[in-house]
Amino acid sequence: MDTSLLILYLIALIALLIASYTDLKTREVPDWLNYSLIFAGLGLRLVFSLYYENWWHFLEGIAGLILLVAVGLLMFYTGQWGGGDSKMLMALGAVFGMPFTGWDLQVLMSTPLVSFFVNLLLLGAVYGLMYSLYLALRQRKSFMPALKKGIAGVKGFHVTVVSLLVLCIIAYFMLHDTYIRFITIALLVMMLFTLIIWVFVRTVEKVCMLSLVHPKVLTEGDWVAKEVKYKGKAVAGPKDLGVSKEQIRLLVKLYKQKKIKKVWLKTGIPFVPSFLAAFIATVLAGNLLQYIGNQVIS
Repeated sequence: MDTSLLILYLIALIALLIASYTDLKTREVPDWLNYSLIFAGLGLRLVFSLYYENWWHFLEGIAGLILLVAVGLLMFYTGQWGGGDSKMLMALGAVFGMPFTGWDLQVLMSTPLVSFFVNLLLLGAVYGLMYSLYLALRQRKSFMPALKKGIAGVKGFHVTVVSLLVLCIIAYFMLHDTYIRFITIALLVMMLFTLIIWVFVRTVEKVCMLSLVHPKVLTEGDWVAKEVKYKGKAVAGPKDLGVSKEQIRLLVKLYKQKKIKKVWLKTGIPFVPSFLAAFIATVLAGNLLQYIGNQVIS
């Protein structure tokens, strides 16, 4: 491995270890850690570009950052991840960088950034599923009725499942290139499982991840699951995409004055450990999907 990449990856590994610890312990990832990793990634890439007189090091870091900023914002504003998770993803975009490889699918799938993202989808799904199963089993009596209701509430759920299965069958018979056929079917299956896991995890969130808390235990960025109103005006709620310090101060004040009751807090899954697992898998094995595909094809 190139020395410059080794330094970048070592810094990222340390940051991910710290972030995983804080996420498991406090359900938060400090902003200073995410921003430091972004500046370290871009800063070191700039140094490498100057040293090697090759600006591609820095430009690839910028491209990786921009690409995962878009993905991170999408995940945040759709309510799938918290701010800390999204910022960590952005930082890893600067670390891995996005090489300008053209449109060759096999080369693109081999790039560290794409490999990491694919590994994150795979390992993140397994991690999220296992964690959710643990929570669901703890509250299984109330969970199963809620899961049936959740599936019924997703428009076109059964149609989407059948459509993805049909596309898998079509891809198997219509695509003649073995590698492209495998990648296509694998991605379709991943989409199918992502949909199922999404419904499952959403149900877990509603049943197992909501708790009534005193406003003083809230921290900036926490998700208030149900809207809190005072004199007909919304003080805080799920539309805020994370409660602010000003809102917390107001909630505490109103609670002490007995003008509001306790607040519904959504805790969520500490997801950063799956980032750590995907990072290690990427550095040691590359793209897991591609690796499995090569084993199947050979």
